[in-house]
Amino acid sequence: MSELIRVCKNLYLFDNVGHLTSTNGYKLNYLQDGSRVVVVRPKLTSGWAFFVRKFDSAKRMPIETLVCDTGKEAVIELTKWSVKGCLNIILSGDQNSGKTTFLKAMIQFIDQRYPIRTTEQEFELWLNNAYPHLNIASFRSTEEVGIIESINLQKKTDAAIMILGEVASFALANSYITLTQAGTKSTMCTCHCVSTNDLVEYFRNAALSCGTFTNEQVAEEQAAGSINLDIHWEKAGDGHRFISHITEIIPLPKDEVWPEDYHDCLAEALKRIARRRTYVTRDLIVYENGRYVCKNSFSERSVQKICRNLTAKEKEQFLSFHRRLQGVQNG
Repeated sequence: MSELIRVCKNLYLFDNVGHLTSTNGYKLNYLQDGSRVVVVRPKLTSGWAFFVRKFDSAKRMPIETLVCDTGKEAVIELTKWSVKGCLNIILSGDQNSGKTTFLKAMIQFIDQRYPIRTTEQEFELWLNNAYPHLNIASFRSTEEVGIIESINLQKKTDAAIMILGEVASFALANSYITLTQAGTKSTMCTCHCVSTNDLVEYFRNAALSCGTFTNEQVAEEQAAGSINLDIHWEKAGDGHRFISHITEIIPLPKDEVWPEDYHDCLAEALKRIARRRTYVTRDLIVYENGRYVCKNSFSERSVQKICRNLTAKEKEQFLSFHRRLQGVQNG
């Protein structure tokens, strides 16, 4: 026990983050190699413990290694065009399912001309080490500067791509929605939601909780409009990691025109009140029986956004890929 306590007391000391006492109960820090370290002690816990998570800060894994099942080519190409086309992407899934590692690999598809800004509670992505040729500035929260203040600061740093790391609070989720409407080309993050509908509901509730919106329907419309793609990761019992589905979130059009007839107008009003959601979801690729299966193509809304951010040659290549997806959908 004395040896465990000695290790715990020394493990968190990098970068002089202060002392671990029975009053504060824990220390969250990182090591010189970029690993995340959490140390806890009584009274907060029943005993002393430490948790070290390595993030492979020296290099990034090839995306072909991360997505390895049959049909992976469609997953990789869809991811490439989604990133190049500056869609707003969230990687969801359980802890240790591969979200952060895949997010790190996705950065290779970003146009080198775009400045990238990352915000994290603790440094986990270490993109500067993996992509030294890109214009990347990484921020994290400190005792003096909170994470929301850090995000607000980055709005004044000419960012084109914003990466929030792990969104684990309503304040961060609300910031994500705000950033997508603040002039950035693309915003990406990870979170622990278990389904696409839960994802939209979480971000909707975040906007309501933070007071950005007071109407639930309006908040849901903003959340659905702020997230283009949900890439959901899962980890099987044998340790195999895979993308269970890539799902597009499509806001429903706002019905501005009302019927002239009174009864038709009343019926339309009741129909709109009864409508539970302001968006629909569309599975683009699904993991079935150990292989990736293409289900649908992008919506016209996403196609237009992607094409706006591509060169003429890239646009031709993307539309060729999109037509293949349409062939699968129509077939």
